[in-house]
Amino acid sequence: MSSTQFDNIYHGLDSSVGSERGDRCPPADDIKWAQWLRVARQYQLRVGVKDHQKHHFDGFAREDHDKLVTLLKNYFSVALETKEITFRGWNWGDTDFQANDLAFLVSDRVAFELPLQNVANSNIAGRTEVSLEFSGLTTSKSVKPQGDEMVEIRFHVPGVQTKLKSGSASDNEQSDDEEEISAAQVFHDLIKDKAEIGQVTGDMILSFEEVLILTPRGRYDLDMFPDFLRLRGKTYDYKIIYTSISRLFLLAKDDNHVLFILGLNTPIRQGQTRYSYLVMQFTHEEEITAELNMSDEQLAKYNGTLEKSYEKPTYEVVSNIFKGLSGKKIIGVGGFKSTAEHPGIKANLKAVQGDLFILDKHLYPSYHLLARRRWLLRIEMRSPSIAKEEWRALDDDYGHCSGPASCCGVGVIAAVRAPGAF
Repeated sequence: MSSTQFDNIYHGLDSSVGSERGDRCPPADDIKWAQWLRVARQYQLRVGVKDHQKHHFDGFAREDHDKLVTLLKNYFSVALETKEITFRGWNWGDTDFQANDLAFLVSDRVAFELPLQNVANSNIAGRTEVSLEFSGLTTSKSVKPQGDEMVEIRFHVPGVQTKLKSGSASDNEQSDDEEEISAAQVFHDLIKDKAEIGQVTGDMILSFEEVLILTPRGRYDLDMFPDFLRLRGKTYDYKIIYTSISRLFLLAKDDNHVLFILGLNTPIRQGQTRYSYLVMQFTHEEEITAELNMSDEQLAKYNGTLEKSYEKPTYEVVSNIFKGLSGKKIIGVGGFKSTAEHPGIKANLKAVQGDLFILDKHLYPSYHLLARRRWLLRIEMRSPSIAKEEWRALDDDYGHCSGPASCCGVGVIAAVRAPGAF
């Protein structure tokens, strides 16, 4: 078979020009279909292979179409389909599930396509709005993101649809057994089914059942996988990639409860509310025996941060596994003690009461202070929401009481060393 070469061809989103040979070219026996469509970089050849995978090749000229038709027909027994693309720019149309993609159609032409494998969550915001959240396309720290990535998209899906209630039998009773359901709910359910949101895929390492989460409130099952975490609740399901976890906190709330907090770079959403932190609560007395579904070779990749089995308090097991899988350090309580000998003190943020934890943390000043070895840091409270008796403990631990006003919540003065002095 004689070879035909096309120059200046790009594979996917790569910025470098490739060739007709290499590990990115699919084997001939795996090619199932081919499409030709107009894109930003001239024309694109889209090749479908086995396991519902696709390869995109950009940079073809218009006159290359006839050559590709002949090549694909003679050597691969595949017809080249021309796919029409719309350029109207309308934001209303129809949706169509095409293999592993969600296509948005305007006048029966494709406006854009969304890969369902990257959909992390689907939520209904209101009666007619469906929000899709996407996980990052780059999950490895060593690989830099290539350009912009889709984070969220919202669809307005008006109207209602009818469906048969479960248990309906005859056609005569069909009218009585039909129920109305919003079109947004139908679309949401289809997305969850096609994107496999909430379904267990891959090798699950461990699962924690009925974990109490204070923010967002509810009980969720935590399914731990090598690259991501699955939160499964009665109403909402979330997929959280470990690389999106920014911080881990393990804080003793009081003598009976421990808080384990996940800081997220990409917040999760319930309705119109976004949550940048997941707050889990455990009791001191609760213990668990767990064994990881991992071989010794897989455990060795984590450099001793994970153990094969655990028999410890639940909060220690959960926090240690998150530490090992995410590669993040756990930030614990500092040496501060309140008047009740707790690491946190009660405080109000407007009308909401909570716990304020004083942690051992370095302070990073502005650049013009780096040349000085010591300076004064003054913290002024706009509202005396902390109990008066707690200010003495704060002052003894972090500052110098400069008068009654300082101890009552107006201000605290502390001497801080520059970073170069540590």
